[in-house]
Amino acid sequence: MEVGTHSPWMQEIIAGEGHEVLVANPRKMEGSKRRKRKNDRIDANKLARLGRVDPQSLHPIRHRSREVREDLVVLRAREALVAARTQLINATRGLVKSMGTRLPKCSSPSFGQKVKDAIPEKVHEALLPLVELADALSNYIQSYDQKIEELGQRKVWADEVVAPGEGGGSDHRAGVCVDLRESGALRQEPRCGALCGISAEAGGLRGDPAAIGN
Repeated sequence: MEVGTHSPWMQEIIAGEGHEVLVANPRKMEGSKRRKRKNDRIDANKLARLGRVDPQSLHPIRHRSREVREDLVVLRAREALVAARTQLINATRGLVKSMGTRLPKCSSPSFGQKVKDAIPEKVHEALLPLVELADALSNYIQSYDQKIEELGQRKVWADEVVAPGEGGGSDHRAGVCVDLRESGALRQEPRCGALCGISAEAGGLRGDPAAIGN
């Protein structure tokens, strides 16, 4: 099979039945982008033939373990909440600016408390739900920060091979690394917790573990 969203758990199930499972890396396979006819049936047929004749031509990868993937769910869930909070804050500030005024500067976690009384009266009723939602998200994000603290205390380093499409290539080593000394930065930095392993954005960090925190 090709690497993808479902390939980790599918590999576990099939391998659990005693079968050998090859997870192909389509980025490294020759000719995968040059074929004019390309659909699920043709792709499956080609993968089966290559896996039978020349398994190494599939450039098979090894997925992260289930335990590491479960830890990543916590980080990515927090990332989704941070993104939602940022969108709410930006929308609120933009709508207030359209009325000819500005909201006071403050950090994202304190946004709900600092700007609630600063919203213009004429749009207060319309914008108050956005502010309250942002405040509620900050509370949830704080609870995720505590979970990540606990994760860092239990597992300072979990070494795994990163699969393509999950933040890197099959030749790189990566894992989960939590910097407990700078854990307070988790509440301030939207990108913290977003990267685990090596990503295309890592650039100069290629080959080094990405850290949660600064």
